[in-house]
Amino acid sequence: MAVELTLPTISPQAMTLESVGPITLVLGSVISIAPTITTNPTISGTAKVGETLTATAGDTTGTPPPTSTLQWQRSDNGTSGWSDISGATGTTYVLVSADESKYLRVEQTATNIEGSATATSASTSQVQPAFTGLLDTYSGAAAAYSLRLLRGDYEGNCIRVRRLDDNAEQNIGFRNNELDTSALTTFCGSSDGFVVTWFDQSDNETPNNLTQSTASSQPKIVSEGSVILEEEKPTLEFDGINDFMLSDSISSNQPISFFHLRRYRTTDQVKNALTLSNDTGFAWGDYFDGGKLRAYFGSTGSTSAGYNTNRNLWSVIANGSNSTISLNGSSTEESLGNSNIDQISLGRRGAPIQGVNAAINCQELVLYLSDVGTTNFEGIETNINDHYSIYE
Repeated sequence: MAVELTLPTISPQAMTLESVGPITLVLGSVISIAPTITTNPTISGTAKVGETLTATAGDTTGTPPPTSTLQWQRSDNGTSGWSDISGATGTTYVLVSADESKYLRVEQTATNIEGSATATSASTSQVQPAFTGLLDTYSGAAAAYSLRLLRGDYEGNCIRVRRLDDNAEQNIGFRNNELDTSALTTFCGSSDGFVVTWFDQSDNETPNNLTQSTASSQPKIVSEGSVILEEEKPTLEFDGINDFMLSDSISSNQPISFFHLRRYRTTDQVKNALTLSNDTGFAWGDYFDGGKLRAYFGSTGSTSAGYNTNRNLWSVIANGSNSTISLNGSSTEESLGNSNIDQISLGRRGAPIQGVNAAINCQELVLYLSDVGTTNFEGIETNINDHYSIYE
């Protein structure tokens, strides 16, 4: 604030106080103003162990301009009992196991020479546990294809999609541990979308991706801009005419175990949802015939429960005479052949027996080149059923 004082002019001949003339003196002074936080700080990010939260400080006023500091706080109920988290004073905070089931907020303090002011953000939602996928609990898969995230440290994509209207392709990843349907529909627009690659989520150094380079044989996942769903979850749709996907990277003798979630859409006979083939013939068939779902290894076969067009989880431990076959959690002991495998064919009978396709919807296929054992077998089935709600 400036104060002006006008004095009389002082004559050069008489430098006395009585002859003071119009001299202007400006006296400068600064008035300090205490801080005010005009908008509350905010938090962005996912409230889950292992995820990173980011704080943005609120706007401040004051003279001189205040300096802001942040302090992350934790509460049991999100409304009271807030306590400082030691050392958590940065703009970002990585949620740890101690935060699980708690609530977090950030406190902002603005300070200058006149004092300080504080404000707090809104509370986060309750902090969820760290993500644990099927393959985190049941590791060692040789191949794993799903439209949900199966492994916490998997950093790859879910599928590669071709857009019908211009044949452009794009990888689609995960969001909140599920297929990123928002990115998928944004890419496809009002067009159809077809799957070129279904990425293997196992932790093998060389992934065993399922692929289909021929456009006319690619399964559909988006129809006229809408994601195709089974019980509100995305699914691949095979047309039953010429759609199928292959991986030639698998090679193994028995024992093997696999878990396949799919639905037949028609009642046509002898159509294969899944074939595990070898270089001499038909090794495994997951198909229906004569009103029954059947499973074969080589020339040895088994018959499961009656056929239906519901979603079914088909689970198998193929281990010769000690094999287990399960349909929707109901298992039987079977004696299967001992054929080796060197190819996965999804939606079609694989080489060298070609040309028989199935109209199926498929959401998940997980393959182990081992006998996973009774406990793991039941646990994997339960994990899949808990997520997809296939049977009671």
